Amino acid sequence: MKRISLIAISAILLAACGDEVTQIQTGLEIYSAESDLPECTAKNEGDQAVIKGETSIRVCLDGDWTAMNSEGSGADFSCKTEELNDGSGLKIVCNGDSIGVVLNGEKGEAGKAGKDGENGQAGTGCAMTDRTESTITVVCGDSTMVIELGVGATADTAEADSERVPISLDSIVGLTQKGPFLKGSTVYLYELSDGRTLKQTNGNFTSNISQENGRYKFLARDLVSQYAMVIVDGYYRNEVTGLSSNAPIRLKAITDMRKRSSVNVNILTHLEFERVYYLVTKEKYTVKHAKRKAQREILNFFGINLDGKADAEDMDVFGSSDADAALLAVSILLQGDRTESEMMALLSEMSSAMATDSVWNNDRAKALKAELADWAFGQLLPKFRKNVEGWHLGDGKVGDFEKYINNFIATTFGIDTCGSSVNTKAMPVTNPQSRFYRRSYACLQPDYLVGMTFTHPDWIEIRSENPYLNPVMYTEDASFKYYQMIDMRDRKVYTVIEYMAEMDDYTAYFNWMAENLDFDYRVNGESYGTDCYRDDCLSDSSRAFGRYYSWAAAMDSAGLYSTDGAGCGSSFKLCNVSNHVRGVCPEGWHLPKKEDIEILLDYVAQDYPDDAPGLALRSKNAWTENPISGYDELGLSFVPSGTRQPNTSGKFAFVGSNFFMWTSTQDAVEGGYANTLNVADEPRSSYKYKTEIFKTSAGLQYSVRCVQDGSYIEYYED
Repeated sequence: MKRISLIAISAILLAACGDEVTQIQTGLEIYSAESDLPECTAKNEGDQAVIKGETSIRVCLDGDWTAMNSEGSGADFSCKTEELNDGSGLKIVCNGDSIGVVLNGEKGEAGKAGKDGENGQAGTGCAMTDRTESTITVVCGDSTMVIELGVGATADTAEADSERVPISLDSIVGLTQKGPFLKGSTVYLYELSDGRTLKQTNGNFTSNISQENGRYKFLARDLVSQYAMVIVDGYYRNEVTGLSSNAPIRLKAITDMRKRSSVNVNILTHLEFERVYYLVTKEKYTVKHAKRKAQREILNFFGINLDGKADAEDMDVFGSSDADAALLAVSILLQGDRTESEMMALLSEMSSAMATDSVWNNDRAKALKAELADWAFGQLLPKFRKNVEGWHLGDGKVGDFEKYINNFIATTFGIDTCGSSVNTKAMPVTNPQSRFYRRSYACLQPDYLVGMTFTHPDWIEIRSENPYLNPVMYTEDASFKYYQMIDMRDRKVYTVIEYMAEMDDYTAYFNWMAENLDFDYRVNGESYGTDCYRDDCLSDSSRAFGRYYSWAAAMDSAGLYSTDGAGCGSSFKLCNVSNHVRGVCPEGWHLPKKEDIEILLDYVAQDYPDDAPGLALRSKNAWTENPISGYDELGLSFVPSGTRQPNTSGKFAFVGSNFFMWTSTQDAVEGGYANTLNVADEPRSSYKYKTEIFKTSAGLQYSVRCVQDGSYIEYYED
């Protein structure tokens, strides 16, 4: 097999000519035929090769030698030589990137002065003896080597100690995006001395963002080399919230300005920065190939493959291409519900972890993927599209970022992607690091969910039927309506009863959940103040009884979903809350107030003045300890879920005989006590319990029912 390896040649030159010969690029080899190529494996992933007679570079990608082009746009592969300014040697350049320098003279020492040897004597070191358009002949002592090249040499354009190509630009522009950085944000441009050390020079420039889309501009600049670093520092628009950030962040990019005058700065340019620096300064990659490799590795972490068709500096969250959509997807996933400092800490962690490894796949990486997928799984992605398109800063429509996020979720969970077609097969989550582990989902078109709009099928949890729900659906009675809603945080579906209560001086319109809430309230990744019946969250009993919540969890004391009840539940001081407290309820729902309970009981008492009104609220079965059949008149199906008692080692009490439910109302005098509803033998009760454990994180745990926002009371005029 005839093979001319530039790496091997460099090793010979180093041995014969001293350290003045430097190999810049790794992994580029020339082969006589395609059959001579080595097997493409994970070990040589990213290596590049040239087959004689072909006009493109072959790159080892995903087990195959894929034909690439020099810039991803069909340009031919070619090599040339550039004579050094001082005449001391030759630089070999392939597609604009130096792959090595050969100096004249013994060990290159005298070559610095353009001589063949010391004192005018012929040396025994390396010298160029012949050069044609296709070859260069290098003699090192008694060894003669012919290196085949592409095209002929050009005039003085390079220095012996760098890859420096001075450039002059009319202007340098670009977009700075997380979402877009706000007007007034600062942009810094730093010259880099060369493409080997990436050291900064004294050529530093400053500009400011003056447009709403985050666009910046530097006026005409002369740079000492084609390599530069761009940094943006400021506030930005958040794709997840749709609002401006609460604190500034800093993102950076490294770029080759040789064939561009526009450089975008974004999440991907920032994440690839440390990896590019390592590959260039430690592994001797060229900047171009280091950036391609780093970008591919980062996108692989998110399960995205763009086939090398785009550079991060060209991507735009407002664009419509696949690459633009991929950028927006990654930006949304890494933002999540994080604060600015939390997001920057995550970016720093990822950049550091991926700087020296081509694949980041340790336990922390797997845990992070599960965390990102869990968060994305609980989101309505069209909301983010509405946010970005609602800024009216692009062409009107952003790319299909949803497909990348959905694919990331499916891959991480080990389930099928939910795309354009329905798949009723129940698929359990197989990733044990996901909080949805062992729960089953199907890809459905949930048109039956009132108040929700799904333009395409989506994952819905498949659960066993609640055996205690009222089997009668009040679809024929104008006073009652039965429908279902979904809690997007975990994609559970709940039965909802809408009713109209006509009283003597008012009419009340209410939507109540007809089932106990079954949501895992988690703080810092851990379940907080919530438990399942007998600690089995997948059992039929857990499906029927829902979860049990402490006061702090019910009120969302950690402020995860709203500020309504933030800080409540941790002391005996009266907690001042708003009119409605969302608490642990789904978006658009809230904990009932004491007044909500009283209206409900007053309405029931009209039809049952003599009997215990609570019989109209009790489910028709499950009351094993107090087996008086309930009427379940409103279809609310209050089940005897009882309580979880911390003073009995976490045991459950009153199961089968009592239903307890939190309200958001506290005792106005003694702030340590909360009002509750207890449906039992004397079910017409809305009262406070005198116990000191209600408002502690380890407190007594009750059930939660939620009332939809927009429920209201219409009073009659006198």
